[in-house]
Amino acid sequence: SFHSSNNAFFSISNNIGVNNIKTRGSTASSSSSSSTSSTTSLFSMSSAASSSILSSLHADNSFVLSALLVVSACGISMEQKTTFGKALSAPLVTMLISLILANIGVMPFNSPVYKLVNKVLVPLAVPLFLFDSDLQRVLRETGSLLVAFAVGALSTVIGTIAAFSIVPLKSLGEEGWKVACALASRHIGGAINFVAVADTLNIDGSIVSAAIAADNVVVALYFAF
Repeated sequence: SFHSSNNAFFSISNNIGVNNIKTRGSTASSSSSSSTSSTTSLFSMSSAASSSILSSLHADNSFVLSALLVVSACGISMEQKTTFGKALSAPLVTMLISLILANIGVMPFNSPVYKLVNKVLVPLAVPLFLFDSDLQRVLRETGSLLVAFAVGALSTVIGTIAAFSIVPLKSLGEEGWKVACALASRHIGGAINFVAVADTLNIDGSIVSAAIAADNVVVALYFAF
């Protein structure tokens, strides 16, 4: 009888201990789950707040224009003061910085400011270039330069046709041949021609940006080696 009572007592004690352990484990698990949920909730709230702030900044044309000016100034400064910038040139450094900022969400991928730059400010670069030209030298050397330009332009057109037949840019769909034409014009008459042809052929803005960036990287590598 004594042994039976003793066993019963130990059995009850063990059950109580196991139940206490389970209760504590359950409480700890609930606390951990609650802490994780709170952390996730705070992270979601901070992400939503950041997205809201960036969205409002992206819609502000003054912010976008200021960002473009700052990035351009950084590109020019890096070209003048660093070996890396001199090797790549200010336009390419500016594009790389802009690409990074756009992909981390600081700058928007599309903005009315970009259209203003492409359609108004870039064309103004032509008369600015002419202001610094020596017209007497231009007229004196037009003959030899005209022949060289004609040979270069014809070679560019032939090279573009040959390259497009080998690499038809199928991933771009109907935009492929348009990008090829814009790149050909860019290597004949510069970036201003690229923008003009892209605008005439109604190439998507994101494709235009990607094509300019890719072209500048390849050209930089070509001249670097």
